[in-house]
Amino acid sequence: MSKFNPEYDDNYVEDVIYVGDVHCKENETKTRFRHMTLLTSPEKTYLTKKNKDEVAIPRNFNTANDVVLYESSGGQVKIHCRITEYKGETEVGRFDILHISRRKGKGTYGSQEIALPPDAVYKLKNFLDNLFFEKFENLDKHKIQLEYEHVKASKMLTSDEFKKLVEANIKNIDDLEQIITLKYRQEAIVRFEQIITDATSYKNEVEITKFLSGHQWMFGNEYAYFADNNKIDNKNIVDLAPVNIECFVDIIEVKLPTETLFYYDNGHSNYYPSAELTKAIAQVQNYIFQLEKQSLKPEYQEREKKKIVRPYGIVLIGSKKVLSDGEWQYLRILNSSYHNIRIYTYQQILERAKNLLKTKEDSKEHIGNSDSFLDSDEELPF
Repeated sequence: MSKFNPEYDDNYVEDVIYVGDVHCKENETKTRFRHMTLLTSPEKTYLTKKNKDEVAIPRNFNTANDVVLYESSGGQVKIHCRITEYKGETEVGRFDILHISRRKGKGTYGSQEIALPPDAVYKLKNFLDNLFFEKFENLDKHKIQLEYEHVKASKMLTSDEFKKLVEANIKNIDDLEQIITLKYRQEAIVRFEQIITDATSYKNEVEITKFLSGHQWMFGNEYAYFADNNKIDNKNIVDLAPVNIECFVDIIEVKLPTETLFYYDNGHSNYYPSAELTKAIAQVQNYIFQLEKQSLKPEYQEREKKKIVRPYGIVLIGSKKVLSDGEWQYLRILNSSYHNIRIYTYQQILERAKNLLKTKEDSKEHIGNSDSFLDSDEELPF
C-alpha cells in the first residue's frame, strides 16, 4: 500500500467509497490494480489498559465479569485495500489485504492498524452474520458451525449466481419481492422525514417532486402509478398526476414543507389561509378546469392512456411547524368546503406512509420467522 497522504486524504468525504485509477503491471499475468478507500469517524473508541492514551477515561461495563475499558476520542478510521484485476480472465477482481487503521490527528496512519487477509475477512463477515441473527434461545453451552468455503471475491454476482442464491434461500419469490419492497419503503420514509425537518436537505420543490414521483404509495393504495406525462397543455404542467387502478387521473400540487398554512385574525378570532396556500388552491382549481377541457377530446385520453372524469386535486404544503389544535380544526373546515380538492400537510402524508408500511410489515411478519427460508444443502455461489 502507498503511504497515507494527509493533504490528499483530508479531501475525502465520509461514507463514500473512493475507487482509484487503474495501474497496470507488466508481467506474465498482465495484471492491473487499483486502490479503494473508505473513511469514517466514530465519536468514541474503547481501548484496553495497555493501549490507552493519556486522556482516556476508564469505563466499567456491566457484564458477567468486571471489564474496564478506556474511553478515548474516536479519531478517524481509514479502511483501504488494493484490488487486483486480471486482463482477459474470468476473475473480475479480488483484494489481497484489508487494512483498517486509525489516527487521532493529522499525520500518517499505522500506529493502530489491523490487516486482514481475504480468508479472515470472509470468516469475520460470517461470524457477524451469525452473531446478529442468533436468537440465543438455547441456554446450554453449544456450538455454531460456520458454513465456510474459500472462494474468490467477486465485485458483483452474475445473473445465474443471483438466481441460484435466491432459489436456494427463498421458498416463495413473493417473499423476496416483499422484503425488497419493505426495505425500499423504509428508506423512503427516512428520506421523507429528512425533507420535512431539514430544509437544507433539498434544493427546491422540483427535487421534492422528483422524490415523490417514485413513491405514489405514500398517497394511498388507490393510486397505481404516477403518469409519465404531466403536461395538460403548453401552458399547464402539473407536478404529479396520480392514476388509480381504473386509469382515472388526478392532480397533486407540491409546495414546500416550510410554507405557512394559516394565520390567526385576533380581531375576528378565526384562522385564514396564507397567501401561498391560497395561490396553491387557485392553481389546482385551474389545473382541474384545464384538465376537464381535455375530457372532450377522446384522442387526448387515448394518447395519454388516461380517463378524465371529475379529476381530484391535492395540495401538499407545509407542516414543518406543528399545527395547533385550532389549525387542525380549521384545516378540516377548509377541506370540507371543497368538493374536489384536499389540502394535506407533509406530516399527514408521512403518518399515512408509516401506517401503510406497518400494515405491510405486519402482514409479512412471517418472512423472517417461518420456514420461508430453506435449509438447503445446495452449494451457494459464495
